[in-house]
Amino acid sequence: MYADNVVILAGGSSERFGSNKLLHKVNGKEMIRRVVEAASQVGRRVVLSVRNEGQGEILSKLTGINYIVDLNCSGPMGAVISAVPRYGRTLILPGDLPWVDAEVLNEFMELAYKISDSEIHGIIWPSSKVLDSVIVLLNSYEPVLYLKKACSLKKTRMTDLHRASRSLTLISPGLLKEGWRLTDTDRLEELKQGLTPQQRKWFTIRQEALGCPYRSAIDYLSKGDLRRAVENFELELAMYKDIENLRAHIARDIYNLRGS
Repeated sequence: MYADNVVILAGGSSERFGSNKLLHKVNGKEMIRRVVEAASQVGRRVVLSVRNEGQGEILSKLTGINYIVDLNCSGPMGAVISAVPRYGRTLILPGDLPWVDAEVLNEFMELAYKISDSEIHGIIWPSSKVLDSVIVLLNSYEPVLYLKKACSLKKTRMTDLHRASRSLTLISPGLLKEGWRLTDTDRLEELKQGLTPQQRKWFTIRQEALGCPYRSAIDYLSKGDLRRAVENFELELAMYKDIENLRAHIARDIYNLRGS
C-alpha cells in the first residue's frame, strides 16, 4: 500500500543526542538514510522538511531526496505546515526512526485503512496512553489549515495536529507484527534498548457531533473571544480523558488563556 506523500521531519537540533542523530550510523547506515529508504518504498513522493538550507543540502546530498525549508512557525508544526501538500494522503514520519522498515510502515497504513476512514491515524504507545511518536497518516488537509491559523494565535505542539482532526484513530504498535520498529530515539543510549509494545488496542475519537472543539476554539481565538475559546478547550479536555499528554496540552492552553 502506498501513501501519496511522505514527509520526513528532519529539522531537529539533536540536543539530547549530543550530535546530529540523523547522521548517526545504525548497523553501518545513517539513521536518516534508513528512514528515507523505508519511506521511498511506501510513498510516491518523499520530501525532507528541514530548518535551514545548510541542513537541507547536507541531508539531500546524503539521501538523494528533495527538501523543503520550514518557513512558518518554529518546531515540528512549522515543518508540517510547510511540507504537507494540499492533496492526497500524507504519511508524516520523524527522521529519527533507527529501526524502521517499509514492511512496518505498510502494515500500519493497511491496518489504518481497515479500521476506519478517520482524517488522521496515529500511534499510541502503552505507557500511560501517551502519544509518543510523530508517525501520522493524514487523510485530509483541513487539520493543517487549522494549524496554520493556530500558529499565529498560540503555542502549538505536534499533538495539535491530532486535536484539529474531526475524527482520530489511534493504533497501538502492539497490533503490528514488529511495531517496536516505529520507536523513535532522542538519546544515544536509547539505541541500545529495545521496545516490545504490549498494548494491543485501537480506538477512534469522532468529533463531528461536537463540531470539533479545537477548531471552534481556534475560530473564537481569532475573533478575540477568549471565554468561548476556553469553553471549547474544556469540551476537548473531557473528550480525551484517557490520553495524558493531550490532556496536558489542552490544560496548558486553558491555563494560558485564563491568565491572559
